[in-house]
Amino acid sequence: ITEELAAGKAYGTMLSNSIRWDKHLQFEINKDRHPAINLACLAGDPDGLLYYSTKSYVFDDVTVPVGEVVDLFYVIDIANSKIHCYYNGKQAQTVYVASKFLGDGCYNKNPFVIGGNTTGSNYNCFKGEVYSISAWSDTRSYNELKARDFGTTAADDSALLVKYEFYERTESELLLDVSGNGYDIGAEKLWLDRSEVEDATGDYTFAIIGDTQS
Repeated sequence: ITEELAAGKAYGTMLSNSIRWDKHLQFEINKDRHPAINLACLAGDPDGLLYYSTKSYVFDDVTVPVGEVVDLFYVIDIANSKIHCYYNGKQAQTVYVASKFLGDGCYNKNPFVIGGNTTGSNYNCFKGEVYSISAWSDTRSYNELKARDFGTTAADDSALLVKYEFYERTESELLLDVSGNGYDIGAEKLWLDRSEVEDATGDYTFAIIGDTQS
């Protein structure tokens, strides 16, 4: 991570499917350089209005150093309401999670964003370098994590969902999923470049609608 993040100016969101007012799972390095997982779940529907409960679980026994490459693994143990954090191959800390954050009300189909999230005015993007990201559909054991004893493609590890290696990045707009599952990703483009817009063709349409509330 960079000196800017280390100075506490902003925390860093490494991986997130957070959007405003929805369930989410977000992996962070917080302003004190501790790994953290932020969870949001559907908490209820009083008077026909949905509301959400959020909680940040911080692994404060781990402090990520500045300017060093480290390994972080998280094992989410739904059955026992725990999340284990492994740091450089060693089990560093376990936190107990309220069961409501690991139930059916916690999952959505929002796309994951690497290095930030889709929340408006998001200034909490990760200020550092990510070398690789992998995700599995089952729990990895302590011995597997300690020895890095797992496959690198879906062909030799059926539980491997995705694997991205940023140090292998080419000039292609796509970041290839090297697991072989085909979940390639690209940089999101929120706005068109001015050079791509022809004023006469009506690329943008705006409508102003009066207040119809009684």
